[in-house]
Amino acid sequence: MSDHFVGRDTELDTLDELLVQARAGAPHVVLLVGEPGIGKTTLIDGFLRRHRDVTSLRAGGDDSEMLYSYGIVRQLAASAGPAGLELAGQLAQVAPVPDPIAIGSQLLALLGERQQAGPAVLVIDDIQWADDPSVKSITFGLRRLQADQLLVILAVREESINELPDGLLRIVRGELATEIRLGGLAEHELAELAGKLGIGSFPARAARRLRSGTDGHPLFARELLREFPPESWGAQDVLPPPRSFRHLVRQRYRRCSTDGRRLVDAAAVIGLSAPLALTAQLADLPHALEAISDAERADLLQLVDASYPGSVRFPHPLVRSAVYSAIDPPHRSALHARAAQLLDDTRTVLQHRFAAARQPDEGLAADLSAFAATEIHNGEWVSAATHLVRSSRLSPQPADRQRRLLRAVNFLVIAGAASQAAHLAEEVASFPPGPLRDSTLGYLATATRGPAEAGRLLSSAWQQVDPAADRELAATIALQSAIHFHGRLDGPATATWSAKAIDLTEPDDPMRFVAETHRAFGLGYSGRFGEALPVVEDVTGTIDGSPDARRVQHGAAHGWLRLINDDLVTARSMLHAVAVDAARLVTLNTAAFSYAHLARAEYLAGAWHEALVHIENAIALTTESESDYLRSLVFGMAVVIPAARGEWAAARTYADLATAEASSYERAVAAAALAGAQLAAARDEPERVLDLLDPIRAMHPRQGIDEPGIWPWPELYADALTALGRTAEADAFLIPHELLAHRRRRASAIARLARARGSLESRAGRDSVADQAFQLAAGQIQRLAMPYEQALIELAHGRHLVRTNRRKAAAKLLTAAGDRFTALGAAPFLAQTVAELRACGITVEGTTRQRLRIGLTSQELVVARLIADGKTNREAAADLVVSVKTIEYHLSNVYAKLGGITRRQLRSALADHDQQAPLQHRRTASS
Repeated sequence: MSDHFVGRDTELDTLDELLVQARAGAPHVVLLVGEPGIGKTTLIDGFLRRHRDVTSLRAGGDDSEMLYSYGIVRQLAASAGPAGLELAGQLAQVAPVPDPIAIGSQLLALLGERQQAGPAVLVIDDIQWADDPSVKSITFGLRRLQADQLLVILAVREESINELPDGLLRIVRGELATEIRLGGLAEHELAELAGKLGIGSFPARAARRLRSGTDGHPLFARELLREFPPESWGAQDVLPPPRSFRHLVRQRYRRCSTDGRRLVDAAAVIGLSAPLALTAQLADLPHALEAISDAERADLLQLVDASYPGSVRFPHPLVRSAVYSAIDPPHRSALHARAAQLLDDTRTVLQHRFAAARQPDEGLAADLSAFAATEIHNGEWVSAATHLVRSSRLSPQPADRQRRLLRAVNFLVIAGAASQAAHLAEEVASFPPGPLRDSTLGYLATATRGPAEAGRLLSSAWQQVDPAADRELAATIALQSAIHFHGRLDGPATATWSAKAIDLTEPDDPMRFVAETHRAFGLGYSGRFGEALPVVEDVTGTIDGSPDARRVQHGAAHGWLRLINDDLVTARSMLHAVAVDAARLVTLNTAAFSYAHLARAEYLAGAWHEALVHIENAIALTTESESDYLRSLVFGMAVVIPAARGEWAAARTYADLATAEASSYERAVAAAALAGAQLAAARDEPERVLDLLDPIRAMHPRQGIDEPGIWPWPELYADALTALGRTAEADAFLIPHELLAHRRRRASAIARLARARGSLESRAGRDSVADQAFQLAAGQIQRLAMPYEQALIELAHGRHLVRTNRRKAAAKLLTAAGDRFTALGAAPFLAQTVAELRACGITVEGTTRQRLRIGLTSQELVVARLIADGKTNREAAADLVVSVKTIEYHLSNVYAKLGGITRRQLRSALADHDQQAPLQHRRTASS
């Protein structure tokens, strides 16, 4: 068909221009949209023929293979030749199925390998039929592209765009994406097509009639020209029938021999392509070569491999669709039943048995349900849900039908596929009210419709369930309710519902581990830390040497509790172990949560380089989740270091991502609000801080949001009020937070609030009270080894001492603060410190370390440190979960900013930079 390529000049020019950009290191994604047969594949073929020097990786979706994990990625690996062997090795693991993050990382490495000789083009045709794990890993990889010489072309049917996963839709509708929509060919292009088909005379009137009769659809037009030469059209305006492509295919089908039709029927039942031997066996044709020749002459099948046994393939999905739909239903059912007997792959056998079914069948329904259980064990949640939906359709009894569909919806929500689950919500809502129905809809509402609807439905479910009769369902509803109240920051309710779930589960039930974890969170939000820690103290479990679910679940909560209690050493150790284990177990939400809080612990400890590495891992994990809370939490944590360093563009990007599509659950609202407020505070925009924190001020109940150390917002709010001169409001606001922090004996919260109190009292002119507050802050923070918080206290205290004309004492504090800010690269606060030192009559001299810190962005500094530590570019890319090209891009910037140094000199340059020499300063003559 590619020999008949005509037109599409505008579309080709657009692709050519985007390839030029890709050559310059600006990766781009193209969504190629059009109805079936409009020429998407032909356009891609034509584009690639124009650029034979460009490396390409290619795959195509098939509706019959959507439930086969990583089918698309396998095709991409195969198209890469020997370079794809490592990725193929990752895909060889059968159970449990490799997680999309690991496969996405391998795909990134493969793409980097293919760019060594120049730009690469990645093509996925019919992506609407791609399997879910492939889509997730590809989406993950596309998000991590920054400086790659890569052009990505994704072809999709027009009617299927909105069915694409949300994560992929965000990419194809983002700033680095272009949508190309294919319409019909113009009259002159149809005339050119006629010429390529050997039609010598094709006047303008014929072209107009062809354009009118086919809307310029190239596949329809080509087939009509083959079927009816223009001289047979007659004088009528209407083209000769049949005008439907399906009818054209059926006419060719009827002209085939009986054996040819039997072979084509069998191939259509198997799929878009199939082994020839299997096709012939299904068609009951011992000698199929003559039948193949007959089908090829009719352009219904193509022999992919000429050497027997080979395989056969339909020339276009529409051809297969036309043939399949024309098969008499009883005959089609019989072919599917026979195919199930000829195959031994359980998944494929069940697919054919389901297609063969003509009426409810409890035996098949039970087999589908049992296979779903196997898929759950392997981590194939979406496949499990699909098989349960099919099981539901075949269940004779309404109760079984409803139960299986409800379980399918639950699994889709667990898998983070809330948008797919939402498509079934209307059907589920039509079921008679009952505890399972209401709990399922309530759990779905936690991800889609918000807390009010979720709370109503979960409450209804609990009122209807009988725990004595159905302990498992009662435990499920109780746990779902705990998760709901955790999202609402209602600690007491979270703890209460978790306790109910614990009472209803056995000691080794994984649901119990999740319930114990949420009980610890609920107790923590309630301020009952002494009770919370014992709940999750068991963090030692393993299965065959690997961490078990209890260890991972408990460890995440245990590490979080230690962090909130200022035990940074234990928190860092615990959260790191849990993050690694959770990623290995493919519990991505737990891994992202742990990496985000590990980043916070490293940030507080002053290990900002390590914090940036961990937050990159958290971002990589959370972008594959549909958890709005986690997304807001992770991107909110990503804001703090670039904000503190004055990297405003990066901080703004993260703050916007924290806010984008945030749910109405209080956890997400709080995380998004705090992210924006921390950026505004670093930019010294107090009015904006107050505006951004207003949603937090409006929350009820307040205990979860006000518990000291969990959400560090009160000091931001008080500082903003003080900066605006609203000292009376700040005083009234601070008092209850100070009292609670002292009651909890939480040193970091006491220190931060005491610093805010000191600034407030200084602004109000109550100098002795301010002195006491700053001394309290310093005393609390010094024993915690939190250099950034200590520097903020020293800056605020030094500013107060300057105002009260105690310059010698101020200079000592401010110099210490300046050294800490310099070591951390906190440029905006270093600038404020230098300004206060000038007020003391001291001029600060620039240092090598200071210039280096301020010159490199956070991401450049992270890359530089990894390379200086001896990592290869590929190892650094794996650590940061980015492409090798991105590492190369950042390194080139690092070398240029450091005066053109080489890779070998990088370690020495960073070592010089990290020497702990104090700020150099001199007193001015006026002092």
